[in-house]
Amino acid sequence: GNTVSTGNAISIQIRAKPSPVLLQDTLYPRKGAASDSQTVQVTAQYLSPSLTLSALQISMGSLTKGIVSLSPLSLSLSNSACTDSLCAMHMLTFLLPPSPDGPDLSRDVGLNVSVNGQLLGTLTYSYVSASTPTLVSVSPSQMTTSSTGASAVTVFTQNFPSGGCYAFSCQGDIGAMSVLFGSSSLLWSAADTGKLLAVTFTPAQTSA
Repeated sequence: GNTVSTGNAISIQIRAKPSPVLLQDTLYPRKGAASDSQTVQVTAQYLSPSLTLSALQISMGSLTKGIVSLSPLSLSLSNSACTDSLCAMHMLTFLLPPSPDGPDLSRDVGLNVSVNGQLLGTLTYSYVSASTPTLVSVSPSQMTTSSTGASAVTVFTQNFPSGGCYAFSCQGDIGAMSVLFGSSSLLWSAADTGKLLAVTFTPAQTSA
């Protein structure tokens, strides 16, 4: 920046306003099933507080359809009292369609976000093949050692043991399967729950 000094030994430093920027680390979620649409959000900094949704353009590259335009859903200012771009933090949400390249292809796509035709930034989103085996969640996600041997754990998977098995029965596709806790082999049960397979077992008792 430039520094201006006066005869009274007072200096004033002049700096240019920072350029608007997308905070890429705030992108959520960062991945999703190629077969599903997804509402995605990201934070932008230093945009004009008066910016409206109509000023935004979002596009995505695809292998088979070229450039695909996406639909901005909302643009909200985090601090409603902010009247200058220096304090402005905007939350942008937009709709991602199912992958234009088909449900069975896993790939990263670039998402270009522009304001009035000027590129603000590029984000990376990962489409995951709809047939890829995925560990969705574990319930509970943690337990005390005193609960082992008594409390059950349920693991929810998708496309396991075979891709797309939920269309018929993932439980019915299970052949010889072992659930190990350390070196201990556990008894387990499995049940279809919509598109997910729930595998339930009780961890072997452990000491603190």
